[in-house]
Amino acid sequence: SSGINAEYGELERAQLKNWKNYLNLVIEKKDTPRTIILFERCLIACAFYEGFWIKYINFMNAIDKEETSKIYRRACMVHLVKKPYIHLSWAAFEEERGNLEIAREALDHIDKGMPGLIAVILRRAGLERRSGNVEQGGDIMKLAIENCRGRETRDFWIMKYVTYLQCSCKDVDAARNFLQEQIERNQRHKRLYARLLDLELNCGATQPDSAAIVAIFNKILTSGLSVEEKAGFSHRRLTFLEEFGDDVSAIIAAYDDHNKNWKKKKKKKKK
Repeated sequence: SSGINAEYGELERAQLKNWKNYLNLVIEKKDTPRTIILFERCLIACAFYEGFWIKYINFMNAIDKEETSKIYRRACMVHLVKKPYIHLSWAAFEEERGNLEIAREALDHIDKGMPGLIAVILRRAGLERRSGNVEQGGDIMKLAIENCRGRETRDFWIMKYVTYLQCSCKDVDAARNFLQEQIERNQRHKRLYARLLDLELNCGATQPDSAAIVAIFNKILTSGLSVEEKAGFSHRRLTFLEEFGDDVSAIIAAYDDHNKNWKKKKKKKKK
């Protein structure tokens, strides 16, 4: 079985396989009391193997939800304190039943035991959003930005938080302000500028706000980005003006600027 890793000794592997086969045999006989007794015996010997707990949970879930909840609690709080999958599974099980406090408890437990796991933080934010606590969901994501280490992870959470503000909170102004703050802190970050442009292009208006978007392009072209990056944005500005520009003289000026200042830079990069 894929759950039985090569690192376990031969005896241990054989014992795990025996337990698995024995459980399958007894489950097939549909003798519930006997099956429960066997699972309990198995979990004395195999308490640290997530697969057996999941097997017990799946068996009990069809019979008794309250008992299933108790098994989840024993597994997560006592034996599998650093196993994210079973905590996420427990949280989903409780959320589906409307037990939001227990779902929060499950997620908080693994978040404290193993801080910074993306799947856990996303689920915590999602739980609040689905419960109508949209602002608290955003706070969880914002805290993830403050607590994370490494630029890549920080970028990931910045983008997630902006999308959350835009789509879940329906607060484009807050998303815009947050992005502008991040740009002030890091003026050489291409993805932040690109995300700000995307926000303005897709903020719900039938027609994008040309003046606001051109102002962003102008800011980018005088920013600390590399010459090649600016050349790319200059080209994107031309495309935008062709599609949405109201004033042909602005299009002419953008072409002149591009040909004079950026076109050659882009070509040099291609060589």
